[in-house]
Amino acid sequence: MNLNTNLLNTNDKPILFLIPSLIHGGAENSLCKIVELFSNKKFIILTLIPGGENYKRISKQKNVEVICLKMNNLYDSFRILKDIIKIIKIHDPLYVGSFLYLCDFFASLAYIFNPNYPFVWFVRHGLDSSDKLSNKILVRILAIFSHYIPKIIVFNSEKVRSQHFKVGYKIKSSYILHNTVDLEKFAPSKLNFKEKLAKEINISSEKIFIGCVSRFHPNKGIFDLLRGFAFLKNKKDNFHLILTGYKLSKENKKLVFYAKRLGIYKNISLLGPSDRISTFLKSIDIFISPSKTESFPNALLEAMASGLLCIATDTGDSNHIISSLGILIPPGFKPFQLVDAINESSKKIPLSISFKNKAHNHIRRNYDENIFIKNFLKIENSIL
Repeated sequence: MNLNTNLLNTNDKPILFLIPSLIHGGAENSLCKIVELFSNKKFIILTLIPGGENYKRISKQKNVEVICLKMNNLYDSFRILKDIIKIIKIHDPLYVGSFLYLCDFFASLAYIFNPNYPFVWFVRHGLDSSDKLSNKILVRILAIFSHYIPKIIVFNSEKVRSQHFKVGYKIKSSYILHNTVDLEKFAPSKLNFKEKLAKEINISSEKIFIGCVSRFHPNKGIFDLLRGFAFLKNKKDNFHLILTGYKLSKENKKLVFYAKRLGIYKNISLLGPSDRISTFLKSIDIFISPSKTESFPNALLEAMASGLLCIATDTGDSNHIISSLGILIPPGFKPFQLVDAINESSKKIPLSISFKNKAHNHIRRNYDENIFIKNFLKIENSIL
């Protein structure tokens, strides 16, 4: 959906964003959403590495120019920094926004050479004890920088803001900008999409389809999900697990090996990345978000908007997204906890139209695109 929102500044200056890549992830999806919703603004997007599932999506927009800095390894850091400084001076942006810690770090160094531009950090990562040591060190460094570099810091959930405050981040001049979702695209449907998916994966539609939209990363809890599903399979055989997302494919040897080791490889489907997530969500019965840490999970938001039964770990703002309409389980859950949640959810299948509409309307009331636009413009007003 492209909405013609009013510019705060009518000159031709672009907004410059710095992000590691354009893969299918929460930060990347949110950046795409900003570009799509504010179609009358000009954007320069700098990525550290090329490609990604969202590159085609964002390249379709006439109001954006994507520049890849081609970072191959950390030895390229000095060159990358020089390029960022040079591009900022050439394009003279209204402000510079950075997504994710590495880009916050690069932006902070670039600020030293471009102190007249407002810098904004978009922080979207929930802190967890399982984070790599290098990540923890970087967060501590950024906590110091946060008091001097960014004009404002934008968090996507209150829980994430609280976590960063505890490690020393500046909270004054910080804002919350929740994710949003296309409620026309992600909505309950009366059509039977499940039959088509069942044919594609060659599995009977009589089985209960459990779906997960994620990516292969330690923090996403994929192995926790597989262990829980293996425990379920030993008790019941009327479920089928379907995973879609980055590296959730048969080409991922580590994932395939673990599924075979658990004895569930024939009971799961690994679809890999997809640009048909809205159709996928209309094709499953239960959605699971198994992450060990999250800030504001986009996939869960889309699943709820689609009117699905949802099970999610109690991380980030998942409790607000689900409200009383789904089931929360602890991050790093035990297999029996997932099984209990699935058994409880399966009692409600097939879902009533009233339940689907209730879930969709809950998302509409709280995370509609118009709410996102209003909040984003309020944040921009404080920047400029």
